Amino acid sequence: RGQATNSSISQKFDFNDDHLFFVSDTVGRVEEININAQGADPTYLRQTLAFETWQDIGVPASESFLMRMQVNGAFDRVGIYAEQVDELFLERYGLDPEGSLYKFVQRANLNPVFADTTTGIEKKTRLDENFADIQAVVTGLNLPTPEQRRNFVFDNFDVPDLINYIAVRAITQDADDIRKNFYLYRDTNGDREWSIFPWD
Repeated sequence: RGQATNSSISQKFDFNDDHLFFVSDTVGRVEEININAQGADPTYLRQTLAFETWQDIGVPASESFLMRMQVNGAFDRVGIYAEQVDELFLERYGLDPEGSLYKFVQRANLNPVFADTTTGIEKKTRLDENFADIQAVVTGLNLPTPEQRRNFVFDNFDVPDLINYIAVRAITQDADDIRKNFYLYRDTNGDREWSIFPWD
């Protein structure tokens, strides 16, 4: 898994829907697990501490911890577990798994994120629907005046969640999410507000 961070030793494990993998008492059973390499962080702490910091201020963020990896009974390496953001993640945080969930990934063009919906956005839930809801976000964030854009954000986003997300992003110096590596979730059947979740 991953495109740049030690992708040869970062791994994703997919389990059968009818035989989920038990991770821990906190996470419970999951369909998918991600094991990251340390990337440019020789301490192995950055990813886990960043996710924990988001959790500490109330932003839904993946559980993350170090794992001893073994192959055929012999030590292989230390991996960094990162919980998959999916319906099980949403349920664990008390969110409606039937809400809209989008993952923002590497864009095929140089346009900034939220410039369009033509590339770099993966729909994770409500797969029978089109991209109209996320297109409305792109349109709203590109309204002509600052006042219109500000009103759109206040009317359509969970603003405390957004502020907390941005604060931790600044503290951890997570520059990657300018163009990818975050999730947007909409409580489609509830208050219809958007929230942002960190990733990678």
